[in-house]
Amino acid sequence: MRELLLVGKFNTYFHDLSDELESMFQVQACIDDADMMRDMIKLRSPDGIVLCLIGMGKEHNRIFAELQYNYRQIPVVCIGTDAERARFQEYMNGRQFKELERGTKCTGMAGEVVKLTGFRDAAEQKGMQPAAKRRKSILLVDDNAIQLRTISNLLSDKYDVRLATSGMKAMMQIGKEVPDIIFLDYDMPVCDGKMTLQMIRESEESKDVPVVFLSGVKDAAHIKAVMALKPAGYILKPPKVERLEETIREILGE
Repeated sequence: MRELLLVGKFNTYFHDLSDELESMFQVQACIDDADMMRDMIKLRSPDGIVLCLIGMGKEHNRIFAELQYNYRQIPVVCIGTDAERARFQEYMNGRQFKELERGTKCTGMAGEVVKLTGFRDAAEQKGMQPAAKRRKSILLVDDNAIQLRTISNLLSDKYDVRLATSGMKAMMQIGKEVPDIIFLDYDMPVCDGKMTLQMIRESEESKDVPVVFLSGVKDAAHIKAVMALKPAGYILKPPKVERLEETIREILGE
C-alpha cells in the first residue's frame, strides 16, 4: 500500500481527512512544521504528501520551499479552498504540486488524491510496460533561490533537476546521487564557483562530471578568468531555455 505523509494543523477536518485517506493509503500524520516534516520524510520516505492548508499562511512558505527544492520527486496534493490555495499560488506549478478543492466533508478525497498522484495507474501498469528511459540528472547550484526556481522550471519537464544554494550543499547533493551535469553559479559568497569546482574535481565520485558555469558578469577579464578553470561550458545569466538545452545536448551527446 502506498504511504502518504499528511501535513497540517491537527483539527477536526485534518483527522476526518486522515480517516478518509486511510481507505486507500497508509497515512502518517505530521504537524505543519517544516523541520518536523523534513525529519518525517527522512524517516518514512513517503510516496506522496498531502498538505491540508487550513490555517496556513505565508509563514508556512518554508514547507513549500523545502518540498520544491529538496523533494521534487515526491508528488504533493494541496487541499484547501480557493482562498487557502491562492496564498501559495507561486508554488502551484502543476508539476509537483497539485490542487484539490476542500469541501465541508472529506468523502471521496482519497479517490481524488489517487487520480492526482497517478498512483493507481502506476500500480496497474507495473510490470506491463517497458521500463522508461532514465531522465538525465541535473544539479543546479546558485545562492539565489529565485534564480534556482526559474532555471528549474525551465528544465524540469525534460530532466531530473536537483537544487543546492551553496557549494557545501552541492557536495551533499552529490553525495546522495551523482548528477550527469552541473550548472554552477560562479559568483557566490563564502564558497564561490571556483572553490566549489575544486571540491567537485577533488571528489572521486564527481571528478568527471561536466560543470557549466553560470554568471551575470559580462566583462572580458571575468570571462577569461572563468574559462581558465576549464569548465565544460559558460552561460551568461539570465539563461534562455534554448541555450541551456543546447548545452546539455552538446555535453551529454543527446
